[in-house]
Amino acid sequence: MKKQTYPVMANLIHPTAESTVLTAMRDEMDLAARLAEILTPEDFANDKHKLIFLAAKRLLNGIEAIDAQTIADETIAVAKEYKIKDT
Repeated sequence: MKKQTYPVMANLIHPTAESTVLTAMRDEMDLAARLAEILTPEDFANDKHKLIFLAAKRLLNGIEAIDAQTIADETIAVAKEYKIKDT
């Protein structure tokens, strides 16, 4: 299948949109997989959202379910790995 490309959105920042994307990734596994292919951590302006995205993406590559608790646990692990405080 050919990978679809999307235009760069010129640094548009919308915190509610970021939260909505992350919630969709938590709630819809198929959508989470598609979003993980399209988005990068740099697409999120909020640093905590970047961490949550990285955590969800890492969980997609594993065998654990993606839910609020596993994302929270993985976010802490990602923050420790990148030496980020205040998660």
